[in-house]
Order: sequence, then structure tokens, then C-alpha cells
Amino acid sequence: MQNIFILKNKETDEREFYTTISALCEDSPRDKINVSLSTLQKFNFKTGYYENNTYIIEMVQLKKRSDILKEKEQQKVDIAQFIWTSNILEYPEYCAKIFGTRNIANELGLAIFNDNCDEWLLAIQKNELLGFSGYEKSKAVFTFKRAYVFKEYRRFGIYREMFKLRYQRAIELGCKTLQAKTTVMSRQLFIDNGFSALTQLPKKYVLFRKIL
Repeated sequence: MQNIFILKNKETDEREFYTTISALCEDSPRDKINVSLSTLQKFNFKTGYYENNTYIIEMVQLKKRSDILKEKEQQKVDIAQFIWTSNILEYPEYCAKIFGTRNIANELGLAIFNDNCDEWLLAIQKNELLGFSGYEKSKAVFTFKRAYVFKEYRRFGIYREMFKLRYQRAIELGCKTLQAKTTVMSRQLFIDNGFSALTQLPKKYVLFRKIL
């Protein structure tokens, strides 16, 4: 959020906008607005506005583009439903989209029709599949598998939420080692969460591992 100070002339309804109180007072000195900079600096604009016979000075919060994007991202996550299933065939309406879309295999670098996930995680909104992921557990090793978000639903935090839910699952299952093979698009998320790159695979794939 960015604070903006508005100087409003009560007689003409003219408004001027400033990023700081100091800038406002520099452009409109005390002899014009009949209040000093030191007085305005002591005023709590978060709870009210300053007013005299001629002027009103108030503060408003403007949203930055990054704030708006974050809100949209969170809204998308909030209205998505995340479902765990140990048997993906329980959801035949989604299987065709997961296993029959060639673009998925091309982007992930491997066909997934024969994936042996212990559990799948489905991101759903109004019966529409937004994305999916899975994991495999072998003893105390938890392997992140096949996370994918369809293009029209990207940049809304779906992938990040699926990562978080699988990470939590690994802890719940008592796993001591987490590992994954990721694309260039997702590798930074793993790095930000303490994973280390083990091997650079051909083209765009990197192996990661983290010890809990």
C-alpha cells in the first residue's frame, strides 16, 4: 500500500495530491493552508483527517500493482478446492484432462499415464480442474511428483499452494528426506524453501533434495 495525502479546498472542491506531508507543506506553505508541518506530522491521519475553515487534509491508501496481483492470487487460492485422493480413477472426469493432454507431458518432460503416486492432490474450482500434483513415499523419503497447473490458471498461487500442502503432508507422514525433479519454472520455489540442487539434468530439469 502507498499513502497519498489529499489537500482539498472546501470552497472550490479542488484537490491536490502528495506522497508526503512534507511535500504538501512545501508546495502549500503555512500562510496558505493555515497549519504548520510540525502540527500535521503529529496528527494521526490513520484515524481521521485534518480540517480548518478552508482546507481538508486526509490520507488515503492506494494499492500498488503488486498488491492487486497478490489479492487476485489469494482470491484464486481461496476459491479453489484442494482434494487428496489415493485413487485418481475415482475422478474419471479429470483423468482425461490429466493423462490425455499432450502439452502436459511435453512441459513436464515425461508421460504421466503410468505414474505411481501414493496420493494425488487436485485443485478444483466449480468442477473445473485447475491443476494437480502428487507424491510418492518410500520409507522416510518423500518425493514430489508431477505438479502442473493449466496455463489459464497460472500466476494465481495454485502451484505454490499445492507445494505447501504436499510439504505439510511429508511432515505429517514423518518423512526425513524430501526430493524432487523440477522444471526451470518451479525450481526457485524449492530453493526458497531450503532445497539444494543436486544435479543439472539435460535441458531444463534439476534434482533437489532437502533433509528435515
